[in-house]
Amino acid sequence: MNTRITCILTILLISSCKILQAQSKPADNIILPPLHYTNTFYQLKEDVENFQSISIDIEVKNYIPKNYYFYIAPLNLEFNEIPIYSGLQSKGDGIDFKTNQQENYIPFNGIFSRWNERNKNALKTTGYYISSDTEGDFISVRNPIGWNKGNYRITIKKDGYVPGTSIQNVDIDKTYFSWGKYEHTWLTMTVEDLKSHTIATIGSLAFPGKKIRMNKNILSFLEQYRYTIDFAEKPRFKEDSDYIYYKDIPYIKIIQKNILINGKPVTFEKVKTLHNNTVHSEQENIKKTFPILSTDQFTAKNNELILETGILNPIKK
Repeated sequence: MNTRITCILTILLISSCKILQAQSKPADNIILPPLHYTNTFYQLKEDVENFQSISIDIEVKNYIPKNYYFYIAPLNLEFNEIPIYSGLQSKGDGIDFKTNQQENYIPFNGIFSRWNERNKNALKTTGYYISSDTEGDFISVRNPIGWNKGNYRITIKKDGYVPGTSIQNVDIDKTYFSWGKYEHTWLTMTVEDLKSHTIATIGSLAFPGKKIRMNKNILSFLEQYRYTIDFAEKPRFKEDSDYIYYKDIPYIKIIQKNILINGKPVTFEKVKTLHNNTVHSEQENIKKTFPILSTDQFTAKNNELILETGILNPIKK
């Protein structure tokens, strides 16, 4: 356990505990990043056996402050059993594809990542990329697009074929890290501004196989990935840029809708949203009674999901 977490635990132990009696008085606690305010699980009736495209419309109802680390990640799934995540980040990093130099601040970018590959020849972008083992072995493409308050359409689509040995009848784990050996298919992510109809290409990633099967389970999440959230009665880390007081968390409302697969609307078997998921390795050493900082509302008729973050929700448990 690092020194900072030890100090936090000491502070919590000597602090008087307060239950969530009202929105202005949550229990004295902290949440370590990254925090998924919401995890929404969409489930189709079955896998999509001949995937061509998937798209979703995202309406950002509020202005996102430039110093806030916020990730809208609506399309996280598997293609030929290769997990991916994708979406819109307020701040990112990566290696400039043109100069091969590291950039630590890529503002308001689109991001598309896949696991079980490290070869940078299996990606294409005009912006930035990553090949890393920091979150498991993965490659990723990113591009600044200047998104913020507005309406956007995120699309992932088939976009080319790379010949090679067929993966038919090959165990899927043998296709991991297989660029240059097996056939691959390019999948490209784009983001369209639905007001200006400007389309930005984030980049492409190669997946083993000529035919792409999409798993029936889709995870969508909203994440804050920088700050430790402080729930003390009064802010106790005012001068520390790694902390944010819960009352200072920006209120953000996101509407997700118009999900299309292969260009057609879909019906989900199940849609469920969970709140307050953090995977920090040391969170288990801290009290786990957290105020809920988000709300959700799903309408099955049109697959519209309304999410709010930065708002105390005493109803959710």
